[in-house]
Amino acid sequence: QFRKETEYSEAFRYFGGEAVFYASQIIFFLCVMCQVVASIVDVAQVSDQFFPKAYALQFSPEFRLITWSHASCLETEVENCIPFHNDGNLILTGGYLISAACFLPLGMLDLKENMIWQMISFILTVLLIMQFIFTLCRNDLSTDNVSFYGESWGDLVGVILFNNSLCTCIPAWLYEKKKCVSVSTVVWSSSLLS
Repeated sequence: QFRKETEYSEAFRYFGGEAVFYASQIIFFLCVMCQVVASIVDVAQVSDQFFPKAYALQFSPEFRLITWSHASCLETEVENCIPFHNDGNLILTGGYLISAACFLPLGMLDLKENMIWQMISFILTVLLIMQFIFTLCRNDLSTDNVSFYGESWGDLVGVILFNNSLCTCIPAWLYEKKKCVSVSTVVWSSSLLS
């Protein structure tokens, strides 16, 4: 059992000194910020597309209320239609507000306080994957264009390590886990399931 809460960059301080520690902190926060910003944009766009009509406040080039709907997409771009794509550089959409209302309170919690929401998220993810597989099998959809692991095994490793942020979560998880939980079993099983 770990007695001290250790974060990601502490290992860099131990093996490389203060300069390496600070460099790893800066790089770590920049990488995590990129992941967070990309995730927020993705969730906000999906939230905007979920409703028949989406609303936003446009701040630039002029302040006004704007709307978007699926009907505003051209027939040729239905697959790649992005809400509010051409509506200025600075807008606040309903999707961003919904995302903030849902996830900001969760971001204020630590791992133990957040555990019930992580379990709910895991169960929903498994159920949705099962529903996707069921629909795929029931409709006899072709799997010829779907690769099991991408173009190379290196793509698979990148998805596990970076998309799931496995390496950044383990140090904090080690401190939070119960004594009876096996580290190797959890890491290997979660990696294989992903």
